[in-house]
Amino acid sequence: MRKIYRYSEKKFMGFSETKRLDILLEMLTALESGFSDTEFSAPLKESILNCLYYLKEDETLQDIRGKSYTLENFSEVIYLRDSLNRVRSKNLRDSDIYIKRYDVSPEQKSKFPVVVILDNLRSAFNVGSIIRSSECLGAEKVYLCGTTPGLNNKKMVDTAMGTTDFIELESCASTEEAIVRLQKEGYQVCAIELVSNAISLNDFTPLKKVAIVLGNESLGIDESIVELCDLSLVIPMHGWKNSLNVGTAGAIVLYDVVGKISCNSELRIDN
Repeated sequence: MRKIYRYSEKKFMGFSETKRLDILLEMLTALESGFSDTEFSAPLKESILNCLYYLKEDETLQDIRGKSYTLENFSEVIYLRDSLNRVRSKNLRDSDIYIKRYDVSPEQKSKFPVVVILDNLRSAFNVGSIIRSSECLGAEKVYLCGTTPGLNNKKMVDTAMGTTDFIELESCASTEEAIVRLQKEGYQVCAIELVSNAISLNDFTPLKKVAIVLGNESLGIDESIVELCDLSLVIPMHGWKNSLNVGTAGAIVLYDVVGKISCNSELRIDN
């Protein structure tokens, strides 16, 4: 059951300035997620507009009060929320943002013979980000190996933005276990690591199913794991820094590999 927001002027103005902003932000967040539900959104819009009117003498909201809001357009809701966040000096995380448009039904998804192996990652944010990228780009599965945060980690689940429900996840006691099993299943296992014999991602052509190994943020992939893999890949760099965040690197490699496989009808998985 959705929360009902009702504030008289006396009650609303009795709160501290910070609390008033937090209430408005909470209402706008609820409106984002329930915008298409007219029965819910209509009274909520009225409550938000009333509270904005109550703040007509608030100097901190001078720029915001200078606009005339109806909240009939979704973009206006987002603009107002972002404006209030700037006043509140509260940085938005991805998990705070409701993504309203462009999601497809599970039946419309494309899937490719690509899996991701996470080798003892420590950051729940990075794991959630990689799972989100993997699902969005059509990977089959993500293996959470060793100490990699799993589904019991709320931060990881929040960062994945709902994608944990639409891609297969499996926890493995060790990265070695996942690699050996996938090699037996016919996967070409590729370590993403800066080693002397690594192949440039630009020059890599997947000829069969691919497993991508991503290593610990500080330690990378252990040498024994690299040797167990079929080959190592490196992302070409053109700047001063020679490494990327593991979540960013994972997304780049996934995009490249999936793009190459998508051009090969024999490798693509039919839903």
